Amino acid sequence: MPVLKRYSESYDKGGYYVHAPIDGYSHPIPLQTPNVTAQIYRELGYESGDQVPNELTWKLYNIGLHWTENTGSQQQTTDEIRDAVSDWSSTDLTTEQKESILSIIGSYSGRFEDELYSLADELNTDSSPSEDRNTESSESKTNREYFGICFDYIDNQHYIDDLHTLEEYSCVYGRFYLEEYDEFRVCRIDFTSSETDEYVESIVARDEFLEYLDKGYSEKEAVGRISNDRVRKQVQQADSQVPAHFLTSHIESLICGTKPDRYEVVPKSKTQI
Repeated sequence: MPVLKRYSESYDKGGYYVHAPIDGYSHPIPLQTPNVTAQIYRELGYESGDQVPNELTWKLYNIGLHWTENTGSQQQTTDEIRDAVSDWSSTDLTTEQKESILSIIGSYSGRFEDELYSLADELNTDSSPSEDRNTESSESKTNREYFGICFDYIDNQHYIDDLHTLEEYSCVYGRFYLEEYDEFRVCRIDFTSSETDEYVESIVARDEFLEYLDKGYSEKEAVGRISNDRVRKQVQQADSQVPAHFLTSHIESLICGTKPDRYEVVPKSKTQI
């Protein structure tokens, strides 16, 4: 099972990581763990040395809130990591644990908002399924062709939703904390044609990367096969292959809440179900 660890004071990194044992490897692999991921584990009561829930670790890895650096001679495929952190006979997250995680997501504002939205979607689906919601989710995942391109491998529903609204309405939607309202609000973000091109190029590259991972290539090899020169070089220069690193800094800032002059607040009456 995965184990939460903390870097020693003498190490050149700080904070936490997760050890995931893989069959056939002499040592567990370290999963890099940003602060918000460590906060989730610690909010649930886990400390360094504790085994952490398989289901949660896999969900966090799958959406980009854990990643491997692949700096050693051995490199792991997504399938190997899934096998290392997934034990399908283990106990699922409790309702109380899911509510605690959703509370953290609701108060977070920063680099990993998109990934956390995806986690919230998964947790909400797990904890309160309904026939209408499941039908809607199934339909949205079936139609994955936008701008004449079929995105078969994108594993983040938030990106699929953005592609849909961009193609139909030239905008995306985000949920940001706004000081003037002292709460999180849904906002519409209109894109220019050049911003749309940047965003679509990035998601196409992400789709290619995931396709190569699915075919068994290592993360480094998959990045090297991205056809878009700009995105490929950008990801190669980054310290990981998390989804945000496929976006330009401008687009990441735009969709992560740091350009308030570009946001149109959606009235609550239109966002309530």
